[in-house]
Amino acid sequence: MVLGPITDLSGYCTDLANTAAAIRELDLVIAVDGAVAHLVAALGKLRYVPHWMWFLERSDSPWYRSARLFRQHAWNDWADVFNRITAHLLDLCRYR
Repeated sequence: MVLGPITDLSGYCTDLANTAAAIRELDLVIAVDGAVAHLVAALGKLRYVPHWMWFLERSDSPWYRSARLFRQHAWNDWADVFNRITAHLLDLCRYR
C-alpha cells in the first residue's frame, strides 16, 4: 500500500530479520517504545534527540530499574559515551 510518499511495509515485516532489513533502507522510523524502537536503536538509526519519556536530564530509568542510560552530550560524540561506560564498568569491577 502506498500512501503518497509513504509505503506501508507491515505485510513484509513478519519477523525481526525482515523488519531489520526494512529499517536499514529507511530514512525515518517513527515508533513507540517497543520491539521496533529497540531494533532501530540496535541498528544505529536513532536520532540525537531522545524521547522525553526517558527523562532527558537523568541517567537512570524509572521504567527499567536496572538500566543505566549513557547519552551523547554533543552530536556524534561517541568517545565521551564510551569513556563514561568504561568508567562505570571499572567502578562495578572494583566493588564486586
